[in-house]
Amino acid sequence: MPETTHLPFSRRPSALRYMARAFVTRHPGLARAGGFPPLAATWRGPLLGARARDEALALCGPGAAAGLPLLLPQLVGLRLQMAVLTHPSFPLPVWRSLQIRNRLHLLRPIPAESEVELTTHVDARRFLEKGAELDLRTRVLSGGALLWEGVATYYYRGRHGLPVDAPPPAAPPPVAGAPDATWQTPAGSGWRTGHLTGDYNPLHWWHGYARRAGFRGASLHPGLALARCLAHLPDPGGPAQRLDAWFRGPVYEGAGARLAAEPGPEGARFALLVEGDERPAIVGAWRAARAGEVLDGA
Repeated sequence: MPETTHLPFSRRPSALRYMARAFVTRHPGLARAGGFPPLAATWRGPLLGARARDEALALCGPGAAAGLPLLLPQLVGLRLQMAVLTHPSFPLPVWRSLQIRNRLHLLRPIPAESEVELTTHVDARRFLEKGAELDLRTRVLSGGALLWEGVATYYYRGRHGLPVDAPPPAAPPPVAGAPDATWQTPAGSGWRTGHLTGDYNPLHWWHGYARRAGFRGASLHPGLALARCLAHLPDPGGPAQRLDAWFRGPVYEGAGARLAAEPGPEGARFALLVEGDERPAIVGAWRAARAGEVLDGA
């Protein structure tokens, strides 16, 4: 197996640089490249600075404050993920990727304004009959101690000429609760979300591009849509938390949204439904983490 290519950054990766690179890079495809390359990116600096927190609250609303310690490392850490997905050695264009799952684990509070080490690396790969999945694992460390860990799964449609691999992770849990919160999704937030996350995928700000890609229009970034869900759920409490979310469909800008929640002793399962679609767009579970729990555990 080839050696891992390391991408060190002394500051937050420049979205202008890696998005411009994404436009000019030629992509040979998975079969010709032999799969996804081993890449790892690292950035040291303050993660939960006041500026990032204010940007997130302006996008997600003050009600999302309870979920920010768990969700904000994923939102801010997307710049490292984008740096990996747009690297010249990457065999597929970032424009074809869809973020379909998040598994996030906050082990302990992340000190505000303090310097941390943020890392992202290519983790598991799954080659399916009609697509390919890639896990990017991101960690936040301070003084060598793990504070937060997350796995974001990206999906690439198409037959990529590689043998079918292991099946994907577990399916989302059923949610039996009735919709008990409704709101109108915001419009025109895609560019501002890109400023926070570094993800400027035109699916989230360009209606024409989204329609040509087969969607009704531009949709919220998955992280922003997820933050809106957490804003309407009870805080499971405790310093350690776990969030598992499946992105099943687009959350269109300006559409009506209904959240169904099923409370439990540790937290809540939830499903977000978008106007015009009977299938949930997001299904997830937000709960307190158990003592000694690891991200890859149940």
